[in-house]
Amino acid sequence: MITKLPMLLIFIPIVVSILLYVIEQPRVNRLAFAVQASLIAVYLQLLRVFDQLSGQLFLVGGWTLESGIALKVDSLSMAFIGMTLFIWTVVLFYLWPDFRNDHKFLFFFLFLQGTFLGLLLVNDLFSFFVFVEICTILISILVIFKKDGFSLRAGMYYLVINTMGMQAYVLGIIFVYKLTGSLNWDTAAVRLAEIGPTPGVIAGYVLMMAGICVKAAFAPTFNWLSRAHGAAPAPISTLLSALLVKAGLYGFIRISQLFGTLPLAGSFFLYLGFATALSGTIVAIAQKDIKQMLASSTVSQVGLILIGVSQFGSPAYYGGLLHMVAHAGFKSVLFMGAGVIINGYDGERRLTDIRGVWHRYPVMSITMLIAILSIIGTPFLAGYPGKYIVGESLRGSPGLFWLFQFLGLGTMVYYLKFAQMFLPEKTPRLITRRPNLPMTASAALCVALPYVYGQLGSLLGLSLPGVNLFSLEKIIIWSVSMVLGILFFRSLIYNDYLTPFLHRIREINVPFYVTAYMFLSLIAIMFLFTF
Repeated sequence: MITKLPMLLIFIPIVVSILLYVIEQPRVNRLAFAVQASLIAVYLQLLRVFDQLSGQLFLVGGWTLESGIALKVDSLSMAFIGMTLFIWTVVLFYLWPDFRNDHKFLFFFLFLQGTFLGLLLVNDLFSFFVFVEICTILISILVIFKKDGFSLRAGMYYLVINTMGMQAYVLGIIFVYKLTGSLNWDTAAVRLAEIGPTPGVIAGYVLMMAGICVKAAFAPTFNWLSRAHGAAPAPISTLLSALLVKAGLYGFIRISQLFGTLPLAGSFFLYLGFATALSGTIVAIAQKDIKQMLASSTVSQVGLILIGVSQFGSPAYYGGLLHMVAHAGFKSVLFMGAGVIINGYDGERRLTDIRGVWHRYPVMSITMLIAILSIIGTPFLAGYPGKYIVGESLRGSPGLFWLFQFLGLGTMVYYLKFAQMFLPEKTPRLITRRPNLPMTASAALCVALPYVYGQLGSLLGLSLPGVNLFSLEKIIIWSVSMVLGILFFRSLIYNDYLTPFLHRIREINVPFYVTAYMFLSLIAIMFLFTF
C-alpha cells in the first residue's frame, strides 16, 4: 500500500477538482479542505516510511523503465512537496471568503495542485515536460480569470513565452533519448556519464537548461513574470511567486543532476544568478505598482537562490534551498497582504498613494513587517540562514562577496519604498478586521525557520550546514547596510531625485519578439560557455 502513496498525492486533488466542477454545489466546494487534510496525511505517512521508499522508482502502467512513466520519492522532491502543501493550504484559507462559491476557480486551483505535485514526483524527462505544460496552461487560465483585456494579454504572454522555453526543453530531451535510449532521469544520467561531453550531449544540456531558464524567470527572459503578477488574482500571484516559479528551479536542479558528472557550463549559472538578482533589484526599485514591485522582487530573490543552488557539492547549494523555502514563506505573506490592501483601498496600487495600512490593518501589518524583515536578511528571521550560508561560500571571491552584500542593500532599498504604505494618512480610516490566519501561519514560518531547519532536514536525511545566528560580523554588515539603505532611499528616491531615471526603467516594454531574441542569445551564450 505504501507504494501507492505518491500516486495519491497526484490523483486526490485532480479527482476532487473534477467532482467540484461537475456537481456545482457550494456545499461540495468544502471538499477542498478535505483534499488538503488528506494530502497532509499522505505526506506525513510518506515521512514515516521515507527510509523505505527513498530513491525507489514506481513504474506506472506497466511500461518499461527506459521509456515509461515512473515516480520517485527522494529528499529533494519531499522538501518541495512539503513546501507545496503548506503554501497551498495557506492560500486556500486566504481565498475561501472570496471564491468559496466559485466551483470553476476551485476546479483549476485543485487541478493545478495535483499537476504540480506530479511534476515533483515524476522521474522521466517527457512526463516532466507534460506536467510542466499542463501547469502552464492552468496558470494562464487563472491569470486571465478576471476576463478583462489586461489580464488576457498578460495570460497569453505568459503562455507563449513559457511554451517557447519548453519547446527548447523538448528538443533537448530528443538529444538525450537519441544518445542514451532512455527517458528515465537516473538511467539517462548513468549513460550520459559514460558518453562524456560530446557535441550531442552539450546540445541536449544547453537546450534543456535554456527552457528551464525561462520557466524559472532567470535573466534575460523574466519579463513575463511581472505581467502575470500584475493581472492575476492575489491568490494566484501568491502561488506564482511562492511556488510555481520554483518549478523552474526544481527543473534546474534535476537537469544539473542529470548531467552532473560532466564538466559543462562552468560558473555560467553562478554569474547568471548575479545578473538575475541585479536586474530584478533595479527593476524593483523603479516600480510604483505594489504587485509589480513584489514581482520584480521575486526575480531578484530567484537570482539569489540560483547563486546558491548553482554551486553543487558545497554548503551554498543547501543555503540556496533553504532560502527557497524562506522565500515561499515571506513572499506568500506579502502577496496576500497586497491583495487585501488593493481591495481595501478601492483598487489603488501605487505605493506612493497608499498610506495608513498600519492603522487600518494592525494584525496584518505585523505579519507583513515580519516578512519584510525576513526578506532583507534580518538576523534571527527566515531570510538570514540561507543568505548567511551563500554569502560565506563567496568568501574566496571578494568581488562576488561584496556584490552579494550590495544586492542585500538593494533589497533593503526597495522594501523601504514598499514600507511607505505603513506611514500615517492624513485622514485615518476605520480599523478593518479580517481573518489573518493564512498570513499569520506564513509569518510563523518566517520566525521559526532559522531554529528548526536542521530538524526538518534530518527528517529527509539531509545534514544541513549550521549557521551562527549571533555572528557579530553579520549583524554589523546588516546594520550598516540598513543605515546606507535608509540614506539612499531618503536622499535619492523619497525626494524624487532619481524619479526621471526610474520612470524610464519602469516604462520599458519588452515585446514578445525581443524576448525571443534574448532567449536565442541566452542559448548562444550557453553554447559558448560549454564548448
